[in-house]
Amino acid sequence: MADIYKILGEKPKHYDATERMIEVCRRAYRDAPDWYTQEEGARTLGFTSEVCSELSRLTTMNIEIAITGSARADWLKAVVNGLDLRRWVEYGLAEGNLILKPNGTGIDKVLPDQFQILDADDAQIWKIVFFDWYDDEANDQ
Repeated sequence: MADIYKILGEKPKHYDATERMIEVCRRAYRDAPDWYTQEEGARTLGFTSEVCSELSRLTTMNIEIAITGSARADWLKAVVNGLDLRRWVEYGLAEGNLILKPNGTGIDKVLPDQFQILDADDAQIWKIVFFDWYDDEANDQ
């Protein structure tokens, strides 16, 4: 990823410490926290995933999303209504954040390891880079 920053002449908004914390949270959500060892009889409670699940349930329980005003708004509303929003809110909580990005045929669900914020304030992301990875073998077919 460092090459991208050289090409763009930009530095990321968050740094290594944030990336490390996102990974700590990800492992805890997947029931494999840093402190866990495979000692005989040791188990985790799965507390992190339970908290994320319950917060997601409460957040989306009575949610209503209104998107109106144009043909694009109608299309976007249909796409959003087709999302399993509760599941993606849960993933966003577990990972630290999540971006839902319209792509022309649907919505990409973008987790923190798939983008880098270059400039933002408390209300708006001004510059962002989304990373795409392609499998050369899949492209050869």
